[in-house]
Amino acid sequence: MAAAALVTALAGVVLAIVALLGGAVGFAVAGWLLSGPTAALLLAKHMIADTTERALPVYQPSKAAQTLYRVAVGLAAAGIVASAWVIAEWAGRL
Repeated sequence: MAAAALVTALAGVVLAIVALLGGAVGFAVAGWLLSGPTAALLLAKHMIADTTERALPVYQPSKAAQTLYRVAVGLAAAGIVASAWVIAEWAGRL
């Protein structure tokens, strides 16, 4: 699930960058939706699965999964901020 969240957040960041470079505000909205609620939902599912695994008698934490999770959170935050910036600039010009 962390990998899916990472890919979703990365797609949101790409859309936000396209919007920042002069694309339509629709790119920013799509980027916000991917980086925000969609990535958050996937990260939450990852946390639920990880908590279930931690409850088992034998649990081996994965450094790769932890790294993927942290990178996904960072990318999601960047996508949210960049998209929100474009949306705010668009709304301010109305």
